[in-house]
Order: sequence, then C-alpha cells, then structure tokens
Amino acid sequence: MNELEDEDLPTEEELAEADALANMLEGGTDEGVAEPLQEAAALLRFAADGAALSDDGRAAAKTRIGEKQSGEKRRLVAALSGAIAAAAAAAVLLLQTPEVALPSPSLQLLQAQARAARGEDAGALDEALVAHRRQLLGTLQGTRP
Repeated sequence: MNELEDEDLPTEEELAEADALANMLEGGTDEGVAEPLQEAAALLRFAADGAALSDDGRAAAKTRIGEKQSGEKRRLVAALSGAIAAAAAAAVLLLQTPEVALPSPSLQLLQAQARAARGEDAGALDEALVAHRRQLLGTLQGTRP
C-alpha cells in the first residue's frame, strides 16, 4: 500500500512544466510555463522579495512618474490659464457695461403681490409682472453697447 501507483506518478508533461516553473522562479524565462503557473510564480516572487525593484526598474518607474507629473502640471497650467482668461474677459465686459438704473416696481405690482399673498386675485399679479418685465427689458435693450 505504500507503493506509488502509476496514476500517482507525474507525467512527462507535468515534469516538464515543473522544470519550466522552477527555471522561471530562479530567474529564467517563462517559456513553456502555463499562464496560471506564471501568475502563481509572480505571486511567489512577490512574497519572497516584496516586489523589490532593481535599479533599472526603479529608474524606469521614476521616469514614468516624472512624465505623469509633468503632464499633470501642464494640465494644471492650462486650467489656470483658462480661468485667468475667463476672469479677464469678465472684467473687461463688466468695465465696459454702462451703469443702468433699472426701473423700480410700480405701485400696481406691489399691490398685486400683496393681494396674491393673501390668496386673492392672482391674475392681476401675472398682468403686473408682465408689464414690469416689459419695462425692464426695454431699459436693458436701450443700454446695449
């Protein structure tokens, strides 16, 4: 009963995969290693060295990070430039717009608002608001540069 039966012995294919995996774990290529075993080997290497980077890997990572940061800086500068340009345009428009004395609400509008607030004639408020808006628009249209 202690003897291994034929089905318990590894096949030639399994032995070849094991050799390829051992080679890969020792720093060789991943040629001939099935993808699930490559993933397992990557996890084993990570567990062994904590994913330590070589000097070349560290330099490459710093280069990629530097490129990303410079791209982020360019985007930040572009966003700030856009914001400054928008603020400058708004300032120019505000400085060029003449002061306009807008018409005050009429007594009719104020009385209609009071009646509507008491739950009375809401239709009169609509009419008074239309008249006031026309007066406002007329004033604003007359002041366009």
